[in-house]
Amino acid sequence: MCPDRASPTPKRRLLAEAAFWHPRQRVGWAGWGYVGLVLFLLFYPFGSDGDPALWKEILPYGIHAGMWAGLVWSLWPLAKGRREGQWMLFGVLVLAGGLSEIAQGWVGRTPEWRDWGMDTLGASVAFLYGRGWRKSGVGLGVAVVAMLLAVVGFRWNEEWRAHPVLADGTQRWSRYRWERNGVRIRYAKRFFHIVRDTEKAEPYPGIFRLPLRHDWTGSRGMELKVYWPRRNGGDGILGIRVDDRNGNPPYDDRWQAEVPVSKGWNTLVLDQDWLVTPGGRTMDARHIRTWGVFVVSSPETNYFRLARARLLTE
Repeated sequence: MCPDRASPTPKRRLLAEAAFWHPRQRVGWAGWGYVGLVLFLLFYPFGSDGDPALWKEILPYGIHAGMWAGLVWSLWPLAKGRREGQWMLFGVLVLAGGLSEIAQGWVGRTPEWRDWGMDTLGASVAFLYGRGWRKSGVGLGVAVVAMLLAVVGFRWNEEWRAHPVLADGTQRWSRYRWERNGVRIRYAKRFFHIVRDTEKAEPYPGIFRLPLRHDWTGSRGMELKVYWPRRNGGDGILGIRVDDRNGNPPYDDRWQAEVPVSKGWNTLVLDQDWLVTPGGRTMDARHIRTWGVFVVSSPETNYFRLARARLLTE
Protein backbone atom coordinates (compact mmCIF):
# COMPACT_ATOMS: atom_id res chain seq x y z
CA MET A 1 0.00 0.00 0.00
CA CYS A 2 1.38 3.36 -1.00
CA PRO A 3 1.92 5.90 1.78
CA ASP A 4 -0.44 8.86 1.97
CA ARG A 5 0.94 11.90 0.19
CA ALA A 6 -0.22 14.13 3.03
CA SER A 7 1.76 12.04 5.53
CA PRO A 8 5.26 11.61 4.16
CA THR A 9 7.43 8.85 5.52
CA PRO A 10 10.14 9.81 8.03
CA LYS A 11 12.79 9.42 5.33
CA ARG A 12 10.98 11.79 2.98
CA ARG A 13 10.32 14.22 5.83
CA LEU A 14 14.05 14.26 6.68
CA LEU A 15 14.97 14.98 3.08
CA ALA A 16 12.41 17.77 2.95
CA GLU A 17 13.67 19.36 6.15
CA ALA A 18 17.25 19.13 4.90
CA ALA A 19 16.38 20.94 1.69
CA PHE A 20 17.17 24.62 1.32
CA TRP A 21 13.57 25.17 0.27
CA HIS A 22 11.08 23.51 2.59
CA PRO A 23 7.93 22.14 0.85
CA ARG A 24 5.81 24.56 2.87
CA GLN A 25 7.83 27.60 1.77
CA ARG A 26 9.99 27.73 4.88
CA VAL A 27 13.74 27.86 5.01
CA GLY A 28 15.05 24.37 5.77
CA TRP A 29 17.68 23.71 8.43
CA ALA A 30 20.32 23.30 5.73
CA GLY A 31 19.51 26.83 4.57
CA TRP A 32 19.94 28.26 8.04
CA GLY A 33 23.13 26.24 8.43
CA TYR A 34 24.44 27.85 5.27
CA VAL A 35 23.67 31.29 6.72
CA GLY A 36 25.69 30.38 9.81
CA LEU A 37 28.60 29.23 7.66
CA VAL A 38 28.60 32.54 5.78
CA LEU A 39 28.66 34.50 9.04
CA PHE A 40 31.58 32.40 10.27
CA LEU A 41 33.58 32.98 7.08
CA LEU A 42 32.85 36.70 7.16
CA PHE A 43 34.08 37.33 10.67
CA TYR A 44 36.71 34.67 11.28
CA PRO A 45 40.03 36.57 11.66
CA PHE A 46 41.92 35.02 8.78
CA GLY A 47 45.52 36.19 8.37
CA SER A 48 46.24 39.15 6.09
CA ASP A 49 49.60 38.01 4.78
CA GLY A 50 50.44 38.11 1.13
CA ASP A 51 49.36 35.16 -0.99
CA PRO A 52 51.83 33.25 -3.13
CA ALA A 53 49.58 32.68 -6.13
CA LEU A 54 47.68 35.00 -8.43
CA TRP A 55 44.63 32.74 -8.40
CA LYS A 56 44.12 33.88 -4.83
CA GLU A 57 43.48 37.35 -6.21
CA ILE A 58 40.18 36.20 -7.67
CA LEU A 59 39.29 33.41 -5.24
CA PRO A 60 38.01 35.72 -2.46
CA TYR A 61 35.87 37.65 -4.95
CA GLY A 62 34.45 34.43 -6.36
CA ILE A 63 33.72 33.20 -2.84
CA HIS A 64 31.90 36.43 -2.00
CA ALA A 65 29.77 36.26 -5.13
CA GLY A 66 28.96 32.60 -4.49
CA MET A 67 28.15 33.17 -0.80
CA TRP A 68 25.67 35.96 -1.51
CA ALA A 69 24.06 34.06 -4.36
CA GLY A 70 23.64 31.16 -1.92
CA LEU A 71 22.16 33.46 0.74
CA VAL A 72 19.53 34.81 -1.64
CA TRP A 73 18.71 31.31 -2.83
CA SER A 74 18.59 29.86 0.70
CA LEU A 75 16.39 32.62 2.16
CA TRP A 76 14.17 33.02 -0.91
CA PRO A 77 11.20 31.28 0.78
CA LEU A 78 11.02 34.15 3.27
CA ALA A 79 9.58 36.30 0.49
CA LYS A 80 6.51 34.01 0.42
CA GLY A 81 6.33 34.27 -3.36
CA ARG A 82 5.52 38.00 -3.26
CA ARG A 83 7.36 40.38 -5.55
CA GLU A 84 7.69 43.02 -2.83
CA GLY A 85 9.14 40.47 -0.45
CA GLN A 86 11.65 39.31 -3.03
CA TRP A 87 12.86 42.85 -3.67
CA MET A 88 13.05 43.51 0.07
CA LEU A 89 15.08 40.33 0.64
CA PHE A 90 17.47 41.34 -2.13
CA GLY A 91 17.88 44.86 -0.74
CA VAL A 92 18.41 43.69 2.83
CA LEU A 93 21.11 41.21 1.80
CA VAL A 94 22.91 43.78 -0.36
CA LEU A 95 22.86 46.21 2.57
CA ALA A 96 24.06 43.42 4.88
CA GLY A 97 27.02 42.89 2.56
CA GLY A 98 28.12 46.48 3.00
CA LEU A 99 27.60 46.44 6.75
CA SER A 100 29.57 43.20 7.05
CA GLU A 101 32.56 44.85 5.41
CA ILE A 102 32.44 47.66 7.98
CA ALA A 103 32.11 45.16 10.83
CA GLN A 104 35.09 43.13 9.62
CA GLY A 105 37.35 45.94 10.79
CA TRP A 106 36.39 45.04 14.38
CA VAL A 107 37.85 41.50 14.11
CA GLY A 108 41.16 42.36 12.49
CA ARG A 109 39.98 41.95 8.88
CA THR A 110 40.48 44.63 6.23
CA PRO A 111 37.23 46.02 4.72
CA GLU A 112 37.19 45.73 0.93
CA TRP A 113 34.46 47.57 -0.96
CA ARG A 114 35.21 45.39 -3.97
CA ASP A 115 33.99 42.47 -1.85
CA TRP A 116 30.69 44.30 -1.41
CA GLY A 117 30.49 44.73 -5.16
CA MET A 118 30.95 40.99 -5.63
CA ASP A 119 28.33 40.34 -2.92
CA THR A 120 25.89 42.49 -4.90
CA LEU A 121 26.68 40.74 -8.19
CA GLY A 122 26.25 37.29 -6.65
CA ALA A 123 22.96 38.30 -5.03
CA SER A 124 21.79 39.72 -8.36
CA VAL A 125 22.45 36.42 -10.15
CA ALA A 126 20.30 34.46 -7.68
CA PHE A 127 17.64 37.19 -7.57
CA LEU A 128 17.20 37.25 -11.34
CA TYR A 129 17.10 33.49 -11.47
CA GLY A 130 14.61 33.28 -8.61
CA ARG A 131 12.36 35.88 -10.19
CA GLY A 132 12.03 33.64 -13.22
CA TRP A 133 14.36 35.62 -15.47
CA ARG A 134 16.48 32.56 -16.10
CA LYS A 135 18.35 33.89 -19.10
CA SER A 136 19.21 37.15 -17.34
CA GLY A 137 20.44 35.34 -14.24
CA VAL A 138 22.58 32.91 -16.22
CA GLY A 139 23.91 35.74 -18.37
CA LEU A 140 24.92 37.77 -15.34
CA GLY A 141 26.55 34.70 -13.81
CA VAL A 142 28.60 34.18 -16.95
CA ALA A 143 29.56 37.87 -16.87
CA VAL A 144 30.76 37.55 -13.25
CA VAL A 145 32.95 34.55 -14.13
CA ALA A 146 34.33 36.39 -17.16
CA MET A 147 35.13 39.41 -15.00
CA LEU A 148 37.03 37.27 -12.50
CA LEU A 149 39.05 35.69 -15.29
CA ALA A 150 39.72 39.15 -16.70
CA VAL A 151 41.31 40.12 -13.37
CA VAL A 152 43.82 37.30 -13.82
CA GLY A 153 44.58 38.35 -17.38
CA PHE A 154 44.96 41.97 -16.35
CA ARG A 155 47.44 41.13 -13.57
CA TRP A 156 49.45 38.89 -15.86
CA ASN A 157 49.57 41.58 -18.52
CA GLU A 158 50.75 44.17 -15.98
CA GLU A 159 53.63 41.99 -14.80
CA TRP A 160 54.58 40.92 -18.31
CA ARG A 161 54.84 44.51 -19.49
CA ALA A 162 56.71 45.62 -16.34
CA HIS A 163 59.68 43.36 -17.10
CA PRO A 164 62.61 43.76 -16.24
CA VAL A 165 61.00 44.91 -12.97
CA LEU A 166 60.67 41.81 -10.78
CA ALA A 167 58.83 43.35 -7.81
CA ASP A 168 57.51 46.80 -7.00
CA GLY A 169 55.87 47.70 -3.72
CA THR A 170 53.64 50.24 -5.44
CA GLN A 171 52.19 47.71 -7.93
CA ARG A 172 49.46 45.25 -7.04
CA TRP A 173 50.63 42.61 -9.51
CA SER A 174 53.80 42.02 -7.50
CA ARG A 175 51.88 40.92 -4.40
CA TYR A 176 51.38 37.41 -5.73
CA ARG A 177 53.36 34.21 -6.20
CA TRP A 178 55.52 34.78 -3.13
CA GLU A 179 56.80 31.86 -1.12
CA ARG A 180 57.65 32.61 2.51
CA ASN A 181 60.26 31.01 4.69
CA GLY A 182 59.66 31.81 8.35
CA VAL A 183 58.26 35.29 7.67
CA ARG A 184 55.00 37.15 7.17
CA ILE A 185 54.47 39.73 4.45
CA ARG A 186 52.59 42.96 5.07
CA TYR A 187 51.91 45.47 2.35
CA ALA A 188 52.37 49.20 2.60
CA LYS A 189 51.79 51.68 -0.22
CA ARG A 190 55.42 51.71 -1.33
CA PHE A 191 57.11 48.56 -0.07
CA PHE A 192 56.81 45.01 1.28
CA HIS A 193 57.22 44.73 5.04
CA ILE A 194 58.79 41.33 5.78
CA VAL A 195 58.44 40.33 9.43
CA ARG A 196 60.03 37.30 11.06
CA ASP A 197 57.41 34.77 12.16
CA THR A 198 58.20 34.08 15.80
CA GLU A 199 56.15 30.88 15.70
CA LYS A 200 58.33 29.43 12.92
CA ALA A 201 62.01 29.68 13.79
CA GLU A 202 63.22 28.94 10.28
CA PRO A 203 66.88 29.51 9.39
CA TYR A 204 67.48 32.18 6.76
CA PRO A 205 64.01 33.76 6.90
CA GLY A 206 63.00 35.51 3.71
CA ILE A 207 60.75 35.67 0.66
CA PHE A 208 61.04 33.99 -2.73
CA ARG A 209 59.07 34.79 -5.86
CA LEU A 210 58.03 32.80 -8.91
CA PRO A 211 58.52 35.15 -11.87
CA LEU A 212 55.93 35.20 -14.62
CA ARG A 213 58.65 35.73 -17.22
CA HIS A 214 61.24 33.00 -16.84
CA ASP A 215 63.50 34.23 -19.64
CA TRP A 216 66.19 36.52 -18.22
CA THR A 217 68.31 36.46 -21.35
CA GLY A 218 70.20 39.75 -21.77
CA SER A 219 70.32 40.56 -18.05
CA ARG A 220 73.67 41.45 -16.51
CA GLY A 221 72.70 41.77 -12.87
CA MET A 222 70.03 42.74 -10.35
CA GLU A 223 69.25 45.90 -8.41
CA LEU A 224 67.24 45.94 -5.18
CA LYS A 225 66.12 48.69 -2.84
CA VAL A 226 65.84 47.41 0.72
CA TYR A 227 65.40 48.94 4.15
CA TRP A 228 67.23 47.80 7.27
CA PRO A 229 65.77 48.90 10.65
CA ARG A 230 67.40 51.78 12.48
CA ARG A 231 66.04 50.98 15.91
CA ASN A 232 67.53 47.61 16.79
CA GLY A 233 71.04 46.24 16.60
CA GLY A 234 73.55 47.17 13.93
CA ASP A 235 74.18 46.39 10.31
CA GLY A 236 73.11 43.09 8.85
CA ILE A 237 73.72 40.76 5.93
CA LEU A 238 71.10 39.89 3.31
CA GLY A 239 71.29 37.04 0.86
CA ILE A 240 69.95 37.23 -2.70
CA ARG A 241 69.36 33.98 -4.53
CA VAL A 242 68.37 32.88 -8.04
CA ASP A 243 67.46 29.31 -9.08
CA ASP A 244 67.09 27.87 -12.56
CA ARG A 245 66.07 24.44 -11.33
CA ASN A 246 63.02 23.27 -9.42
CA GLY A 247 63.11 22.27 -5.80
CA ASN A 248 65.91 23.38 -3.53
CA PRO A 249 69.20 23.00 -5.42
CA PRO A 250 72.36 22.85 -3.31
CA TYR A 251 74.51 25.91 -2.72
CA ASP A 252 77.00 24.99 -5.48
CA ASP A 253 74.18 24.75 -8.03
CA ARG A 254 72.49 28.14 -7.65
CA TRP A 255 73.47 31.80 -7.90
CA GLN A 256 73.72 33.51 -4.54
CA ALA A 257 75.19 36.73 -3.18
CA GLU A 258 75.52 37.88 0.42
CA VAL A 259 75.76 41.64 0.88
CA PRO A 260 76.04 43.88 3.95
CA VAL A 261 73.25 46.37 4.59
CA SER A 262 73.35 49.40 6.84
CA LYS A 263 70.57 51.16 8.71
CA GLY A 264 68.05 52.90 6.49
CA TRP A 265 67.41 52.43 2.78
CA ASN A 266 70.06 50.59 0.75
CA THR A 267 70.37 50.26 -3.02
CA LEU A 268 72.05 46.94 -3.80
CA VAL A 269 73.62 46.38 -7.22
CA LEU A 270 74.51 42.75 -7.86
CA ASP A 271 76.39 42.04 -11.06
CA GLN A 272 79.48 40.11 -10.05
CA ASP A 273 79.62 36.60 -11.58
CA TRP A 274 76.01 37.06 -12.60
CA LEU A 275 74.17 33.74 -12.99
CA VAL A 276 77.36 31.72 -12.49
CA THR A 277 77.04 29.23 -9.64
CA PRO A 278 79.77 28.67 -7.02
CA GLY A 279 80.35 25.34 -8.76
CA GLY A 280 81.25 27.14 -11.99
CA ARG A 281 78.07 26.33 -13.96
CA THR A 282 76.51 29.04 -16.07
CA MET A 283 72.81 29.02 -15.33
CA ASP A 284 70.16 28.74 -18.03
CA ALA A 285 68.90 32.34 -18.24
CA ARG A 286 65.94 31.23 -20.34
CA HIS A 287 64.45 29.12 -17.55
CA ILE A 288 64.74 31.00 -14.26
CA ARG A 289 62.48 29.42 -11.66
CA THR A 290 62.70 31.56 -8.52
CA TRP A 291 64.54 34.45 -6.96
CA GLY A 292 64.48 35.68 -3.39
CA VAL A 293 65.82 37.78 -0.55
CA PHE A 294 66.59 36.38 2.89
CA VAL A 295 68.37 37.29 6.12
CA VAL A 296 71.81 35.76 6.65
CA SER A 297 72.88 37.72 9.74
CA SER A 298 70.47 39.71 11.89
CA PRO A 299 71.57 41.38 15.15
CA GLU A 300 68.32 41.60 17.11
CA THR A 301 66.32 42.66 14.04
CA ASN A 302 63.03 40.98 13.21
CA TYR A 303 62.08 42.68 9.95
CA PHE A 304 63.27 44.33 6.77
CA ARG A 305 61.57 45.98 3.81
CA LEU A 306 61.75 45.54 0.06
CA ALA A 307 60.64 48.42 -2.13
CA ARG A 308 61.77 47.30 -5.58
CA ALA A 309 63.72 44.67 -7.46
CA ARG A 310 64.67 44.79 -11.12
CA LEU A 311 67.05 43.23 -13.59
CA LEU A 312 69.91 45.19 -15.03
CA THR A 313 69.85 44.80 -18.80
CA GLU A 314 72.45 45.34 -21.48
